[in-house]
Amino acid sequence: KHVVIALTELDGTLCLRIQDDGVGMPEKIKSGGIGLVSMRERVHSLSGQFRLVEAYPGLPLAGVLIEVRLPFPAEQVAQT
Repeated sequence: KHVVIALTELDGTLCLRIQDDGVGMPEKIKSGGIGLVSMRERVHSLSGQFRLVEAYPGLPLAGVLIEVRLPFPAEQVAQT
């Protein structure tokens, strides 16, 4: 029913977090869903980190957490 999306930058790393309060993911999607596989491959091609966690404890929404961390050239952005 609910989703929280957060985009932050800290010390040259861009962090995207997507959380929901669902019931988790079916095995079929976890093992071979094209969307998640594509996301993971794209993040890795950009020298980033991709993490997917179900039933994440200690969060207000405890369904699924997707976290993406990417190097972020803050100096280049500031110059444009």
